[in-house]
Amino acid sequence: MIETKDKEIAKLMQHKNMRQMGLRCSEQLLQNDTQSFIDFFTKIKKKARVASDELEVLKQKRTTEANYLRTLGEKCGTKQTQINKMLEKLAEFNMIKVFTEKIDPDPENKAARKA
Repeated sequence: MIETKDKEIAKLMQHKNMRQMGLRCSEQLLQNDTQSFIDFFTKIKKKARVASDELEVLKQKRTTEANYLRTLGEKCGTKQTQINKMLEKLAEFNMIKVFTEKIDPDPENKAARKA
């Protein structure tokens, strides 16, 4: 009977030891998984930060280029206005030329006017 109880106690101790070993292994696996997740999350966070920084640089570049294009558009508009004014003056000068040629068709006066 004592022998049976000793065997039973040994069996229970072995069962207890196996459960504790299983618990330690589970805790170790959980700790490893937690560390792997933290490492993964840190990498993702770093990549997101880099992408965000690149986005800011691209936004600044886009804004700079948009301002440059706006400035070029304004300059083109100014030049077009100047060209239109010059075309109007040219049309007026041509009308004056045609008018003066009608008034004075003498070729000698034409040569003097050109000089």
